[in-house]
Amino acid sequence: MQTTTVNATDQTTGITVANGGTSLASFGYTLTSAGQVAGVADSLAPTTVNSYGYSPNHQLVGQTVTRLHMPIDRKSVV
Repeated sequence: MQTTTVNATDQTTGITVANGGTSLASFGYTLTSAGQVAGVADSLAPTTVNSYGYSPNHQLVGQTVTRLHMPIDRKSVV
């Protein structure tokens, strides 16, 4: 099942995908004052955070991708 969260102006700010009570993935969105996507964070492994830049004419001019490393559980490494 997918659940979408929206703000007061009906713009998507989050999406969660689940199977029963188990969350499979989630995505969070931050928006600029013009309503463009300024950033996206996800819960997938490795967790990724994307940031976007726009020109004064609201054109996409850049993207930065940051991958957050998951700690290694050494007990489960074979």
